[in-house]
Amino acid sequence: MTPGSYIDPVLPNVEPMGVKVIGLALNKADYDSELMLLGYMAGKSERAKAFLDWKQETLDMIAERTGNLGEDKRQKVFSATLSSILKGDKEISPSLIGQHQIIDKAGAENVADGIPTGSKVDGEWLLKQNPDSIVLASYYVKEGLGYAVTNKTVAAETLKTALETDVLSRTSAAKEGRVYILGYYGTASGGQDSIGAAYLAKRFYPDLFGDLDPIELHKEYFEDWLKIPYSGLWAYP
Repeated sequence: MTPGSYIDPVLPNVEPMGVKVIGLALNKADYDSELMLLGYMAGKSERAKAFLDWKQETLDMIAERTGNLGEDKRQKVFSATLSSILKGDKEISPSLIGQHQIIDKAGAENVADGIPTGSKVDGEWLLKQNPDSIVLASYYVKEGLGYAVTNKTVAAETLKTALETDVLSRTSAAKEGRVYILGYYGTASGGQDSIGAAYLAKRFYPDLFGDLDPIELHKEYFEDWLKIPYSGLWAYP
């Protein structure tokens, strides 16, 4: 949905009071520029710039370390919506993790590049792509990831169920233990691209990122920038 679709119903109520309304999506390609605009509006432009520099530092580091990977070494990755996998859908929904370029920012190749947002892919298509790794995007706490989650029990059960589904069970990624769950809200939405990219880069290329601690980076995000305690489980395994 566009910002206007949310704002339009509000305007008749606030404009007569002289309230000016600006809609910012703060998502995908426009995030950085819109955050800076919000920073100027709130008198916090220096803090907005500092945050953007902070997250870009991680993205630049990942890009530098993966930049010289040969075609045979670069991971080919598909990201599916976890709920569509658990339901056993014959047509699978690619997740926003791929569409928001988190896979690309982790130094890998998204095999679903070019597929329009909202489209689905056939399970047989996925088997033909034979991705090296599969990322399952979780949008629901009941699947075992999120801020209030205190252990890995539910996530482990969720992954086990996903790996037993017809399509996933036949992929090389599943057979070789390269299927991962990533909690979308908290690692990949808005300005969290460096967080999600760090979690994935660590899993795709462990030899290149032995010194990278995605959890410590995530803790900085929560405690230094959001000013709330770090908590939860955000990636599994």
